[in-house]
Amino acid sequence: MMMSPYVTQFNLLCQVSLCIQYYSHSKVDAAYPGATQTWQIITREISMYCKLNRHLFVISLFVFLSAFSLDSDATETRLVVYVMAQDAKFIGDFTGGAQVVIKHRETGEILSRGITSGGTGNTEQIINAESMQQTISSDAAFYLARLSIKQPTPISIEVSAPMNFPQSIHQQSLSRWLFPGVEDTPVFVKLAGYIVEGQFELTKNKFNLNDAQLNISARVRMLCGCALSRDGIWRSDNANVWAEINQGPDKLASFDLGYRDESRFSGVIDIRSLKVTDKTRLTIYARSKDGQHTGRWSALISEALKNNRKEIYE
Repeated sequence: MMMSPYVTQFNLLCQVSLCIQYYSHSKVDAAYPGATQTWQIITREISMYCKLNRHLFVISLFVFLSAFSLDSDATETRLVVYVMAQDAKFIGDFTGGAQVVIKHRETGEILSRGITSGGTGNTEQIINAESMQQTISSDAAFYLARLSIKQPTPISIEVSAPMNFPQSIHQQSLSRWLFPGVEDTPVFVKLAGYIVEGQFELTKNKFNLNDAQLNISARVRMLCGCALSRDGIWRSDNANVWAEINQGPDKLASFDLGYRDESRFSGVIDIRSLKVTDKTRLTIYARSKDGQHTGRWSALISEALKNNRKEIYE
């Protein structure tokens, strides 16, 4: 039985559509997230048109192939981005990596987005390196961006890290030009700052905020996760760590936290005279002596009371 020209044309369209969808999924989707879904939607629309009027087949196929070919002359251009903690090592999996967002500097269009992945690198190699290129080891974390561009493009590279510690996220950005098909030397972005984590508990009267002492412990590290120590590469005596208790904009108390052991600082304060309420907040700050590295962590003191009750009654 002979198939009608319409059926033959429609089958041909389906085959072409499937081929293009496969190509887009394997080649284009890396640069254009969601491209495959776009082809599927267009294919479905063409099918509906063809069922209504077979004469639309030729027009639909032309439009479909034209849409696909719009980016056919775009060239995949790779860019490797390394993010380092200033004065320390690479920011990678250990602290959740660094988010890298590459945008068209003039339009704001996001061209690529991802997280650096890998290790913190080789300590000795980083310390002895005479150039940024020499700091790279096989396990150093990085993000590989694959961008599809047709012409020289002005871009901005925005970096945020470390992603596993929302209260300690620091940001940095830089700009440059990108050229189609030209794989530039790696981009290095340095972030200054500390990761600050806090813990505290009530002692004496654990059920009354106005009749208790507050034991405070802070963990302070470089953004790559490297520890501060008394005699190590990243010195604990270079960091000033202190805590503040605030009631809204009013400071009720401020006191230093002393170094105890690797990356840990602690202190105790009597809060019986501070008129603490459910809105009283404890904030821990860290600042290097040269001011290059800073960090903070904050929480409501009332959470300590809730935690104590939970531990006792459950």
